[in-house]
Amino acid sequence: MYTDSARSSIWGDGSAGTQTVSDGYLLGLLTVTRHYPVYGRIPADQNVSPGVYLDTIFVTVLY
Repeated sequence: MYTDSARSSIWGDGSAGTQTVSDGYLLGLLTVTRHYPVYGRIPADQNVSPGVYLDTIFVTVLY
């Protein structure tokens, strides 16, 4: 997974040349939705069509 469309910035924990993605906001009683684009690459010789693929993931933060 990459943080940019050129696939030059690997999404990670900040070690070994990877980049972190962070954000900040005040927690309250409201549901907070954030959108973070993620880029990837499909290996050669796969039976998939070129295009834009969308998906949703849910992350729960416990503190």
